[in-house]
Amino acid sequence: MNGILLIAIVGLFSVLAFWKKNAAMFMVLFAVSVPVGLALPDVISSAYSTNGLDMALALMFILYGFLCAGWSIRLLSTSQEEI
Repeated sequence: MNGILLIAIVGLFSVLAFWKKNAAMFMVLFAVSVPVGLALPDVISSAYSTNGLDMALALMFILYGFLCAGWSIRLLSTSQEEI
């Protein structure tokens, strides 16, 4: 249940960040999705066994976090007319 809750939190922050185009929300999303990605293999399966799907989802969340950090930097460095 906790894994689904963590994924739902990342999904909610994603919708808010892309809808409002707010740099602070993208940084919050980065701060949430990277730890979720690091903990996801243990949350989905168990603490002592991981498989390829768990590792793929974890890598996907970590890369998505860095993508959100890049969007935040882009929003901070450009004006609203260019976006």
